[in-house]
Amino acid sequence: MKKILLLLALVMTVGAVNAGNIKQYAKFTAVSGNANITWDGSSNTVTIKGTNANTYQIFSFSAGTLTKYKTIHLNVSEKNGIAQVMFNNGGSWIYWEIASTGSTSKTLSEISGLTPAIIAACTEIRITGQRSGAFASNYTYTIDPNSVYLETEDVECMSIKSTLNSSSTHTTPLVWTNRNALDNQLGTELNSNSNVLSYTAGSLIKSNGYINLTGYDRAVVNFNDGAIATTLRMIYSDGTDDGNTVIETKVTNTATQMFETLYNTDFISLKANTSKLTVNTIDFIKDFDAASTTAFNIVASSSSTVNYDRTFTTDKKATVCLPFDLTAAQVTATGGKFYEFIGATASTLQFQDVSSTTAYTPYIFVAGSNTTPFASLSNIAVKASAGATTTVEHNGFTFNGTLAKTDVASGSYGISNDSFVKAGTGVTIKAFRAYFTGSFSSAPSFLNIDFIDGGMGGTTGINEVKSTNAANDGVMYNLQGQRVNGGHKGLVIKNGKKVMMK
Repeated sequence: MKKILLLLALVMTVGAVNAGNIKQYAKFTAVSGNANITWDGSSNTVTIKGTNANTYQIFSFSAGTLTKYKTIHLNVSEKNGIAQVMFNNGGSWIYWEIASTGSTSKTLSEISGLTPAIIAACTEIRITGQRSGAFASNYTYTIDPNSVYLETEDVECMSIKSTLNSSSTHTTPLVWTNRNALDNQLGTELNSNSNVLSYTAGSLIKSNGYINLTGYDRAVVNFNDGAIATTLRMIYSDGTDDGNTVIETKVTNTATQMFETLYNTDFISLKANTSKLTVNTIDFIKDFDAASTTAFNIVASSSSTVNYDRTFTTDKKATVCLPFDLTAAQVTATGGKFYEFIGATASTLQFQDVSSTTAYTPYIFVAGSNTTPFASLSNIAVKASAGATTTVEHNGFTFNGTLAKTDVASGSYGISNDSFVKAGTGVTIKAFRAYFTGSFSSAPSFLNIDFIDGGMGGTTGINEVKSTNAANDGVMYNLQGQRVNGGHKGLVIKNGKKVMMK
């Protein structure tokens, strides 16, 4: 039996992170009672009239959300007046004037007056134009809606992409509801006012069938090069009735077009209002920041691609709780090993290696030479988060998976890079990890964790032990965790190390 010393620390570490970027795209929404500004989605033009300042909302979120973003991006063209971006400071506004046309990126901290306190309090962002009596007529500016987004930096991210193509049916790759016959025209040259996706068994209403897109952030429509200008309409229901709502976007010769916001609702149909347009695929995308305090939420899909950019350390133990199954072949492809919680005694937690994994189940994961084993996964069956159970319990000990950044109760325990760590006060753990709660009231100097590795030929048990308070105080413990005196003979734990007493 192989034994490795394991330290109990007073902080919950979560392992190294391979930085990624998450983008939140704008949604152009009219501000109630302000008729002096309009947004034309077919020409991407903002028109300003009147003599007062006018605004159009492009972002709305809860206070504190903006703090995780680093930059704002946009592209303004054909400007013949003042174009500004406004940040709401809970009653007052901070203005950033777009001085020139073209693609522009601005670090939030570099915008004059946009202090950390204002960023933390901000609940919406608007675009605007200022008018005065000096202007005799309306003025306009054109802004590419696909260019307007907020972007994070250095965050751990899980990105899920589910793609519809010409071979997609009502069972793949997304959850389809009611399952009426699907008229799939992907990959086909369309006639005027043709449906790219629709239902042959009735009109385009929710009760006749739809794709459940809960959790997805945006859709990217990929069509043939050289398409003539047209309008694509994404028709959806808000999930409460059968009424149709249309999102329109202007297609140009760019080969892709993005519907920037899906409203976490139900996709019903995509229509093209012209001829000679071939839509090849539609990608539905979800980006999830592992430091988000909002719980991960998604519907089921199959044959999706996943990029989870978390970095692990070779041969070091960490915890994972993933929203998808992994087949035996996929586990092998990661180059690492998964261990499931199978039992517990008063002082020992038992783990068994597994050849495949189940969604929303916590595991201990040991990475092989590939330290980013989940960075490029294909043909993944993502499971719906609704009703998912993320805990495993044995003999009063619970292994708890996380689907958001989670406050961990003092006295809980976690595993990170071969350290068995004890949580103090105010400790949090990121999404897609796991920690232990249970009968720790006796404050043991160590806990044994046995890893039963079938692939190694029986129990190769790794008893991982470490002391919080006694790491350097000279106090000795036997291998059962009992304190012993200086006359004890045999192997003991002293100052955090194994020592043979004779």
